[in-house]
Amino acid sequence: LNGQSEAVKNKYLFHSSAENILSEKHRCLLLPSSQSSVDINKKIENIMDGDLDTVYTGEKNSPDNWIELRWPQPVRINGLRIYLDKKYQPDYLTLEVPTTKFSWDEKIKIKAVDEQLKSFPEINTDRLRINFHNETKLQTISIRELELIGFAFETLVETPKWPCEYIWYPNEKL
Repeated sequence: LNGQSEAVKNKYLFHSSAENILSEKHRCLLLPSSQSSVDINKKIENIMDGDLDTVYTGEKNSPDNWIELRWPQPVRINGLRIYLDKKYQPDYLTLEVPTTKFSWDEKIKIKAVDEQLKSFPEINTDRLRINFHNETKLQTISIRELELIGFAFETLVETPKWPCEYIWYPNEKL
């Protein structure tokens, strides 16, 4: 954005709420129903990077379009703000919590899906699914930024200091 006017720069700035619990400091894990295989830069982590220029896009023609969010401890959620790519606008979305291992219970239905903060009665959970619905069969979902407003404890677990992502333990004895 070097050399551009201040007004143009501000168009792309995103200021996340201090009460946003969809963050790394709360150790939120994101699990999408699908992810674009055409462009790996449109990954799910883009919905919480604070940049409205980046986008998460699901796989085209996916029969389901949802994002599951998991925290290491229960959280309280009472608001949502979502920035969608206008080409992929759902008719409505639902917030769901698990009832069993493979079953979800709808808690909140949001009909007007826009960038306004949506407040709702508090949900207490450690897992939440945001399900995107479209009567004409939405072919994909494309999200620029997502905020969940509420309360979560910050986890005090430190980031590992080793230079890899996984520790591998062999099955045989050493």
